[in-house]
Amino acid sequence: MDQPKLSGVVCLSGLTPEWIAHTWNELMPAPIAKVRLPLSPKRRAQLAIRIREHPDISTWLDGLHQISNSDFCRGSNRRGWVVSFSNQICGGRDFILKAAEGVYQNRPIHLSGIERQEFGRFYRAGGYMCAHRPACVDRTAHRDRQMRAWLGWTRSGGGESDGLV
Repeated sequence: MDQPKLSGVVCLSGLTPEWIAHTWNELMPAPIAKVRLPLSPKRRAQLAIRIREHPDISTWLDGLHQISNSDFCRGSNRRGWVVSFSNQICGGRDFILKAAEGVYQNRPIHLSGIERQEFGRFYRAGGYMCAHRPACVDRTAHRDRQMRAWLGWTRSGGGESDGLV
């Protein structure tokens, strides 16, 4: 039987709370916080419950690898939420199983037609949203267009809107 080994921590008699904590500390990149060792009795008891629920070491390895590679778990989400050891691993009943199944893995972004059009405007305008119609090609064109409007130099008075969204 192959024994998982990370940084000298060997899981000899199966899955242990210490092994999970050491593996977490080795795999998790910033901004995910490391686990303070030694584990508190409360965390050790919580992890023992999670181990009884999911005793397969491959589930834990797959889940921890998925978490470490997930942009969502590292804070790239609307709220800036970052996974934590105490809340999701110790306290979360099926979090590690969901992670192992790929629920938190990175996925391609699917945009609707309007969202794709708006993103194109944002990208072409150099990282900001231009409200002109048609949208400015870059920052220089946008600044020139704003200056012309501010000085009253409009082309045809076609009702251009000025400013940024």
